[in-house]
Amino acid sequence: MTDSWGSGSVWDDVRGHDAVIDGFRRAVDRGRLSSALLLAGPAGVGKRLFADRLARCLLCTRTAPDELEACGTCQACVSAAADTHPDLHRVRLPEGKREIPLAAFVGDKEDRGTSGLCYELSRRPALSERRVAIVEDADLVNSQAANAFLKTLEEPPAGAVLMLLSDRPESLLPTIRSRCQTVRFGPLPEADVAALLLDQGLAESPAEAEQVARLSRGSLDAAARLADPEVRGLREVVRKHVGRGGPVAAAKAVVGAVEAAGSDAPSQRAAAAWVFAFCADLYRDRLAGLSEEFAEGQTPQERASADERLERAAAALDRLSEAEGQIALNTSVPPVLEALVCDLNRS
Repeated sequence: MTDSWGSGSVWDDVRGHDAVIDGFRRAVDRGRLSSALLLAGPAGVGKRLFADRLARCLLCTRTAPDELEACGTCQACVSAAADTHPDLHRVRLPEGKREIPLAAFVGDKEDRGTSGLCYELSRRPALSERRVAIVEDADLVNSQAANAFLKTLEEPPAGAVLMLLSDRPESLLPTIRSRCQTVRFGPLPEADVAALLLDQGLAESPAEAEQVARLSRGSLDAAARLADPEVRGLREVVRKHVGRGGPVAAAKAVVGAVEAAGSDAPSQRAAAAWVFAFCADLYRDRLAGLSEEFAEGQTPQERASADERLERAAAALDRLSEAEGQIALNTSVPPVLEALVCDLNRS
């Protein structure tokens, strides 16, 4: 299906990043668009969509060079929308692989130097006046491939624009980062996540969309995963047991739910991340409720009780941050969660 936005804009479906779009409009208007861009930010906030829309603007043959728009109807726009434009090149993580290999940039051994992204960018444009490259999951490019790509980043071919997308830009080689202009993408506003959930049929009602958006931390990817019954079940376990009942029984229930998500470390770490998010949401709710109690007319005893509960909720959030730090250091998930839930239920 072909995209055509009539009197609208190619940017109409990019939510939450108006300031970034405006910055690019100014750069294009002044002829100062960087040839190497690092689009950095959390997963699921729209970096890939932004890169796609920017590519369409750069490849459109009908809009003026100083205008950041795409007509949606020229041959270049139609082929870019279908992902068949000969001057638009994408590098992705191969299916079943953990890293992007050298071959993606310089070709296999049999055709080394005559295929791959670096070779494609060195050729003359076939349809548009530019060549555009989008490297998704750039933090997964292996060291050999990154070093091979450096020369192209240092001296991009005339008219080429390279976009690297990364959820973890700090893991990229410093030499890669230093040769790119970094563009930061923050979490999406909750209202935008909720609207997108409804638009894409991922929530059954505005109330559900708002609830999921609040838990998503500004990530549409995270919000979509919250539609998974297993993730929702994990949330129910947290809401039922954390901060309630005996510490040992609560810890057993939460750890059991995480272990049911998978016996391997990556699955358990992913489930643990949801536990942290749900626990944080639980205690933020309590803090919000407590703030409403600080009203005029409270007795000293009521005020002291609210103060104490406020301190406990704040301490719980600090304890959550500590546990997240332990998981980040590759500590085994079950004992970290067991200790965490025991501490939360004793407080």
